[in-house]
Amino acid sequence: MHEPSVTRTIGIIGVAGGLAENIATEAAARGHSVTAFVDDPERWSAPVSAVRRDPRDLTRPDLAEFDVLINAYQVPSGRERDHLAVNRHLLLLLARSPIRLITVGDPGPLFVDASRTSIHWQQSIARGPRRDAGRTMERVFFLYKINRDVLWTYLAPPIELVGDGERTGRYRAGDDVLLTDEQGRSRISKADYAVAMVDEVEAGAHPRRMFTVAA
Repeated sequence: MHEPSVTRTIGIIGVAGGLAENIATEAAARGHSVTAFVDDPERWSAPVSAVRRDPRDLTRPDLAEFDVLINAYQVPSGRERDHLAVNRHLLLLLARSPIRLITVGDPGPLFVDASRTSIHWQQSIARGPRRDAGRTMERVFFLYKINRDVLWTYLAPPIELVGDGERTGRYRAGDDVLLTDEQGRSRISKADYAVAMVDEVEAGAHPRRMFTVAA
């Protein structure tokens, strides 16, 4: 297990049963103080305190105690545009604040290869909710990219997040290009994505940048 050099106070926005639970569990296991803002605390299974709160209802006082806020909010299919409203609200709340904001992104805005001529959601995703999500999260990333008032990081996952995959504690990191393995797969376990997220909480290695990880 990692031993954090400094214990952080972390807020995490998510939904019960979602990726936020993996991240909260990893952060708590490393000794950080974690509070979750979730849709249903009764179904929340991570070993940290959970408060029922829609992220659009959060206020500055709600966030004042945190060193880092992780946005791992998930929306139902067909509600992808809600990500824009949530991220606009968080960027406004944290403007000129010392609180870092790390967002669980989407692989959609990543370039498909090192030529950086094609974006994943445009080239590789058929019409439907996944394409809508990729398009929306590219717009979300643009909100971050032009923002100079918040200490943000955008962590784009690979194409496949494996829910029951092993926690190996290992991953590859890249910048704005989709990572694939020798078989052309772009994937990581949710547990190892959580490792990468908490590593970023601790190290702060990607200020005001997008980066991605994969197995």
